Amino acid sequence: MHVSGFLKYRERENTDLDHSEWSGRDLTANLYLNWMPSETWSWFAGYNYLTDESDTHLCIPVMDG
Repeated sequence: MHVSGFLKYRERENTDLDHSEWSGRDLTANLYLNWMPSETWSWFAGYNYLTDESDTHLCIPVMDG
């Protein structure tokens, strides 16, 4: 039997722009199970989870005349 997993978290942002900025967060989790009871049978199961959040603040000046 073989079990493997993976977890990744990432935060990102950009504040270098003049009139806007944004930030975001990602979370990814994976879990896998592999079972081979004989040479003719094998079982495989997996689960993946992904969440993605992003925040954007934008300021656009509007001038009339």
